[in-house]
Amino acid sequence: MPPTSDLFPSKSLNSPALGPQRTGGPGGGGLRCFGVVALLAVVLAGGLRAQRILPLVPGAIQVTPDGDLVIVNTNTSGLGAAFVVKNASGSTGTWTLSCSVTGPVTCQGLDHTSVTLAPNQTADVTATYSAGAPGSGSVRVTATGNSTDQGYYAVTVLGPGAPAVALRNHNRDNVDRGMCLTLGGAGE
Repeated sequence: MPPTSDLFPSKSLNSPALGPQRTGGPGGGGLRCFGVVALLAVVLAGGLRAQRILPLVPGAIQVTPDGDLVIVNTNTSGLGAAFVVKNASGSTGTWTLSCSVTGPVTCQGLDHTSVTLAPNQTADVTATYSAGAPGSGSVRVTATGNSTDQGYYAVTVLGPGAPAVALRNHNRDNVDRGMCLTLGGAGE
């Protein structure tokens, strides 16, 4: 086999694209790695056969949303989180659905425990959950079958706020002129 410099006479082996990397001592000697040049030399010498490379297929199932924010009050139950499950594959499939949570959130159930979907078909799934103490957490739906995906909501649970203002002796304009203090200016 000819040296790599004979295979590519128009390319400098010291170019940034091919960039030799010295692995020897401080004197610069030692093994040189030419990456692209070495691979091309092997291919040209018949060491590798070209093969058809197929593109990666996206996941067969998709669950959305992926991180939408929800803000809820503390100690509430019966909350609903809407998810969309989509079969992004080229064949019909069945997926088992499950609900999981983190933080001060409790999953109370799903309206579907499994879905069978044709290619590009979608299904709406609702997770019912409750919120406990103030803090942050999430509610997730996972679809498991010949592929797996999950979607989730980031849940912020707010604590009780400041008390509301109560107006005593409220009247139409909230003004009782008899309760006003009038201050006069100089000379009045």
